[in-house]
Amino acid sequence: MIDAINEITKEELNALAENKLLVNKWLYDNPADLFKKIQDYIEIDHFSLLSFISALNAGFHIILYGPPGTGKTTLSEIIPKLLYRAYPDMNTASSDWNVGKVIGGRNIQYAKKPDGGYQELIVPTNGVITDGIIDCYQKMLLTEDYITTFTVIDEFNRTDMDACLGPLFTALGSENKVLKLAYQKGFNQYLHEIIIPNRFRMICSMNKYDRTFTSELSEALTRRFKWIFIGPPEDRQKENALIINLLTSKKGPLQDVELPEELIEVPDYESIQYFEEEVLAKLNQIINDIRVYLPLGTSFLIDAYKIAFHYFKIRRGLMSSEISLLGIDPDESEKLLKNDTTYRQLLDNITDQDKKQQFANLLAAIFTEVIDAALCMTVIPACEALVEEPDKLDEVKMIVNRYPHSFIELQRIESI
Repeated sequence: MIDAINEITKEELNALAENKLLVNKWLYDNPADLFKKIQDYIEIDHFSLLSFISALNAGFHIILYGPPGTGKTTLSEIIPKLLYRAYPDMNTASSDWNVGKVIGGRNIQYAKKPDGGYQELIVPTNGVITDGIIDCYQKMLLTEDYITTFTVIDEFNRTDMDACLGPLFTALGSENKVLKLAYQKGFNQYLHEIIIPNRFRMICSMNKYDRTFTSELSEALTRRFKWIFIGPPEDRQKENALIINLLTSKKGPLQDVELPEELIEVPDYESIQYFEEEVLAKLNQIINDIRVYLPLGTSFLIDAYKIAFHYFKIRRGLMSSEISLLGIDPDESEKLLKNDTTYRQLLDNITDQDKKQQFANLLAAIFTEVIDAALCMTVIPACEALVEEPDKLDEVKMIVNRYPHSFIELQRIESI
């Protein structure tokens, strides 16, 4: 792979890094059918699934956490394949991991001499994350079955990740995504400094309730990931059907995942007036209210806006069936929802007063869901800093009490 990179110019390599993440066309054209496919492999609620996908689309790396056996590893393998045509590079962290294992370093290698005996050589050896980044370039260059690579790390908190991430720490927290690999200097002309490609993601998982032999993650590292709780399935009937299907499957549960044939670029943020009025304005107010009790920088707002946009972009595609139940033409409502119009104009296009009220109620529920997801993955994890100040934590709980997942997440933080 390193030889393949050295065969192209630095400019060509940097151009590859700018390639946008591609996603299964079904995510926007037919999300309901796509989610049914996902639920052939794992029983997961829509909120958790949409949160996971919207965070990836918004450019973030993920930490899935929750009790053991809830499908975090399965989800980490299915979503890259089925949505992004990404190769999930599976790894399991252990207590002996260090910066060399995760990022890379120089090691001794023994080479046989022509006249007998062995010669010691010092060689650069990439760690699991650097390997994933380089393999991401390889997938883009070769464009075989997979077109990118996502690095998956199970048991993420089984080692001291703050120490292990080393030079990647800065690259994860800024727009300057240059990973500096000092151990490659003098060996590979391009790899001592390499850009983390736009198509690369990390998906990590941890059993949050397993406190034995685990290392705590610093607040700064926590900030560099979006946290998503994966709990036990809520629908027991669907769970039982899934179990029977997996038990009777002749193939391994993940061997027959179909790679998407049609991919499109993940869209950039677009201005939608009613969305900005009803979602972003409220997000801004909520986060500013929380700032009274917890100092939060501008980046929290930026992250929340990005996630809210991508969540809504997907959630909007699931509204057709809900709108049909209201007796409103789904095609007409879809046109309305895609227009850049004010919230009042959006409602005024429906003349029947009962239908208008039902439509307004549906939109309000969806906007609440979107805000809830954005809060859960941005400011709520930061509230762990308030565990020693229960009065302030109670005030934040009051601020988000209309948002069920955020409220439950705060209760979970409170119980740590």
